[in-house]
Amino acid sequence: KYKLEVCELGGEEVFIELADDLDNKNYEWDTRTMPDGRYLIRVEASDSPDNVPGSVKSARRLSGAVLIDNTPPVIDEIVVKGGEKSGEVEVTCRASDKLCEIIDLRYSVNGGEDWKPILPDDMIYDSTIENVSFTIYDLSPGRAVVTLRATDALGNMSHVSQTVIVPR
Repeated sequence: KYKLEVCELGGEEVFIELADDLDNKNYEWDTRTMPDGRYLIRVEASDSPDNVPGSVKSARRLSGAVLIDNTPPVIDEIVVKGGEKSGEVEVTCRASDKLCEIIDLRYSVNGGEDWKPILPDDMIYDSTIENVSFTIYDLSPGRAVVTLRATDALGNMSHVSQTVIVPR
């Protein structure tokens, strides 16, 4: 039989029971039921089903830190404006996440499914905060909607859209 417990690092480090009396070595944990943070998981295995009372043995193991991050990145400090030339739009923004690195930023125009990659200003995705500045070319003059998408290292995504007037 197996018992699973979890505790959040940096707090009181009190273990909470996730499951007890498990027969299966596999356990699927829906981490959306826990606050974002870093956790330790403790597993206790017992041979009680196969032994008589008094001769039962058990052992415990503690995991390394496990990161739970179900919150998508934040996209803010957004400026979307018509560029200096006809058909151009200039975009700047910041993407940030409290717990893990931003790994991807992309944009789409007018609800299109063609998501174009954006490089951060420092040319590498290596931080929980990434700033971007880029120009979109060859747009038709008039009103356009630019949608930005940020993804963190655990696959959480956020989207934000801005309307802009594309210059003639």
